[in-house]
Amino acid sequence: VNNSFGSSLIADGVMYLAGSLDTGHLRLSTVGNLMTLQWQNILFKSLMLDADITKDTIVLNNFSSATAEGGILTASGTKKGDALAFDAMVAKLPIDAFMSYLGQTGKGLLSGAFKVSGTEDSPNVSGKFSLENGEIFGQEINEAHGFAGWENHVLSFKRVEAYMKQGSHKVGGTVNMQADEPVFDLQVDTENVRIEPLAAFAGSPFPITGNLTNNMRISGPMSNPRIRGKVHAWYGSVHGFLVDDVKGDYSLAGGTLALQNFYIHTLTSSVKMDGTMDARGNLDFGIEAKDVHLARIPLINEYAEFDGAFDFSGSVKGTKHNPLFNGVVTSNSISVNK
Repeated sequence: VNNSFGSSLIADGVMYLAGSLDTGHLRLSTVGNLMTLQWQNILFKSLMLDADITKDTIVLNNFSSATAEGGILTASGTKKGDALAFDAMVAKLPIDAFMSYLGQTGKGLLSGAFKVSGTEDSPNVSGKFSLENGEIFGQEINEAHGFAGWENHVLSFKRVEAYMKQGSHKVGGTVNMQADEPVFDLQVDTENVRIEPLAAFAGSPFPITGNLTNNMRISGPMSNPRIRGKVHAWYGSVHGFLVDDVKGDYSLAGGTLALQNFYIHTLTSSVKMDGTMDARGNLDFGIEAKDVHLARIPLINEYAEFDGAFDFSGSVKGTKHNPLFNGVVTSNSISVNK
């Protein structure tokens, strides 16, 4: 049987149908627990079904089934005309088939209680959930739980918490899908997670390692989001360059990135930055740098062999592809190709 999920349902078993077409009432039920139903790679066995059907109403008195892996799915409710009113409960249901339907890869065991309302053309689904031993978008999740809802094309999150192998993410707010593009109103709090899987998911062009805590507020449309946050990363590296500590405030609005009280500490050096980079890549930063070792700056030694250390106080303007430094450099000793 083809269905709206873009795949097929395969049913195998015995159904019992009783009633009269004259009275417009039919009762549909399974015989024993011999029926099975397969969707994608999930096999529902021991399926039990009891429903009453009239001209414009379907009353689902009972639907229950178990997966081969021990998951459970139960549901009951009504469909009157186009209106939906159902309650469903799942326990340890594998999510890989649903991720495949969304065009993604993932795994985990989902449990929760959900309400389905709205209409066939615009269903609403909401409820509390938990996820165990998950992996979504390449991020391994030990356990996650919270409340999620989809109503009138608005996705909402309340007290959603995901605990990774190290650290956690907490999400609350909404994503409004009613317009041509998503509109965000989200608070995302990340605490003590590893940076590597996030860098890989974001498609970083060079390796980044370390630990990350980040608190940010995201609002506005996807094409022009407004982001404000505070970040702290430590004991890591960027493109092989060791970084002990990075922290500061940041914001993004109208395509302009702003950094405030931004500190970078390495084993020997320290840098304080304040300023902006606009959507065209134009730079306007003030920098105070102490004890910067030339030999440890990424890429600089591709042009010549530098050695020594210096302090810098001044500004960086120009563009990200052609930065212009203006300020005072002091050093006891610098050597080139020595």
